Amino acid sequence: MPDSLSRRQPDEDEELKDFDEGETWVTPHPGFGTKEINSIILGLEIKDNQHTGFWRKMSEYLLTWKKPADCEDKEFAKIKRRSVLFFMEEGQLKRRKIPYNQVVVSHPQVQAQVLQSLHEELGHRGFLETYRRVKDRFWWEGMKKMARKWVQSCEACQKRSKDLPKEEGKATSTSTLFQKVSMDAVHVKAGRWKYIIVARDDFSGWAETVGLTNLKSKTIAEWFVSEWVCRYGIPKEVTVDGGAEFKKELQSAMKKTGIKLRVVTPYYPEAQGMIERGHKEIKDALIKMCGEDGKKWKEYLPLVTLADRISTKRTTGYTPFELQFGQPAVLPVDMELKSYLSVDWTEIKTTAELLSIRADQLAQRDENILKAEEKLQKARKQSVKYWDTKLAHRMRKPLNPGDLVLVYNKALENQWGLLFKNRWNGPYRVIEQIKRGPYELEELDGTKLTRRYAANQVKKFYPRGEICEANEEDQVQNKEGESGESEEHEYVEEDDSSEEFDP
Repeated sequence: MPDSLSRRQPDEDEELKDFDEGETWVTPHPGFGTKEINSIILGLEIKDNQHTGFWRKMSEYLLTWKKPADCEDKEFAKIKRRSVLFFMEEGQLKRRKIPYNQVVVSHPQVQAQVLQSLHEELGHRGFLETYRRVKDRFWWEGMKKMARKWVQSCEACQKRSKDLPKEEGKATSTSTLFQKVSMDAVHVKAGRWKYIIVARDDFSGWAETVGLTNLKSKTIAEWFVSEWVCRYGIPKEVTVDGGAEFKKELQSAMKKTGIKLRVVTPYYPEAQGMIERGHKEIKDALIKMCGEDGKKWKEYLPLVTLADRISTKRTTGYTPFELQFGQPAVLPVDMELKSYLSVDWTEIKTTAELLSIRADQLAQRDENILKAEEKLQKARKQSVKYWDTKLAHRMRKPLNPGDLVLVYNKALENQWGLLFKNRWNGPYRVIEQIKRGPYELEELDGTKLTRRYAANQVKKFYPRGEICEANEEDQVQNKEGESGESEEHEYVEEDDSSEEFDP
């Protein structure tokens, strides 16, 4: 493109240079205006691409049109049959293809050089783009499979990938009231009271709440024992996250009362999904009732908690209040308008009538619990099926002990200025998986990591070292099995319709 310097008049004492029409101003690059592609453009020496075995004999035959001296009749027949697809040009064996002929690369080390040049040195693009670059220029047996494994095993791509794996989900549910309880802290930070502790029954959704000025394990332990254990009995299991407020005194209190305290995997809110979903409704109700004066939210917390208890849960079809007491809650409006939803106790005169009414209430409560249990299990199974189907492209089988893995650095999701940090750390080695849940890992030297990692935060690590050797073995096996292949099979092009692989 001309500019002002190209049109500048020369000075009187300036020596004029002769114009050379053959001078190369732009270095050719494969794919950018270069019709004929060869290994020199990629920086690969031809001498490094010397053929051996079958392809050496093919080259010799195409040069002399005579049978190579060390070639058996059966192999020579195959060479002649396949030679229609190949030719020699400037000392290179090439494969006929439209629009560009392909340079045949049979040496595994040169194949690795080609892939490194077209993947690592040109932007770390995905499998489809890397494979397109390769097949436009080169050809070897098993090229597509090797290109896929090469991209899959690129350490930089593996550690920068955004995709999280998924394993097949498992629906969990209980069939008894107050058997399993989940507890969590909600941050409000408005006025003096800054936190809400929520304890919720896993089956019915019944909630108990309290506002706190600080998160102290001792305060939470005392509140849970007095407001939950003393009212509803001892649950079989209490689930909490790994926060400091659920350690020390709370763990001691759970141990004294015989309650199993289950700490979920860090950075895995799905394990607390039942209680996490309820936080939004509680916070939204407090905001709407407080208006702009958010500092008084603690005054409205009991009323918001009642509203949560009398709200129908989609998963059970009942309100927590109905499952707890066997009847709908009687509200002030029911008393004012006399729209009684429960028994009119003023009409009961005898002990027999009272016992009859109580028996009917218990029977109705048991019937509601059975229906709620059936609907809850169905809803959770449907939820697992939905997410398994939606994320099927990320689905993988459980990892095995001894597998090398990378661990997702979830802390980077909310950090600014860490653009060049790896999203995945490792590699580590799998020790075991705990009941189809989190994984226990160790360093490569055998040092066990202190925490467990959720299944979607651990993915398999593919080392690069053995790819060339594996591809060489595949080529040897292909040669051993080619004698029985049909002629039509030998000329079939590799399928290019596969989806892109993102490691």
